[in-house]
Amino acid sequence: SLRPCVFIAKSEVARWPLFGLLARCGGSLFVERQRRTDAARVAQEMTKRLRDGELLVMFPEGTSSGGASVLPFRSSLLAPLEHLDCEVTAGALSYTLARGSAADEVCYWRDMTLLPHLSHLFTIPQIELRIAFAQPAVTRTDRKEMARELHDVVVRLKAPL
Repeated sequence: SLRPCVFIAKSEVARWPLFGLLARCGGSLFVERQRRTDAARVAQEMTKRLRDGELLVMFPEGTSSGGASVLPFRSSLLAPLEHLDCEVTAGALSYTLARGSAADEVCYWRDMTLLPHLSHLFTIPQIELRIAFAQPAVTRTDRKEMARELHDVVVRLKAPL
């Protein structure tokens, strides 16, 4: 809601009830994580969209978690950023509840099933989201170095949240 953007998501999201439709209508890019070669296809589409001035959003951990820590970043989808003149920045999210555990009631991970998770999520009266962004200042060395640098920034941003 802060800015129009395009999300990069795992291909399974495209098949989710309602959210898949919304993601497809919003122009999300979907990566088939089981196919290593799919990252190259998505990287080409990312390059096109970045050149068109679109804002892309990804969660480079490549999986979901309960949010207690920042998992290592996967670098394959950072490859288009090595040679493009576009801003790259990091952001961090943190959810809190007045009662209960955000990891168990807000985050969708482990062996959770989507519809039961959503039906419970919609009963929670208030969920607080804290978000922090860094200034765009990522060194353009190589994708693996970018992944390490972005990870370090996200860890620093997340700490006070």
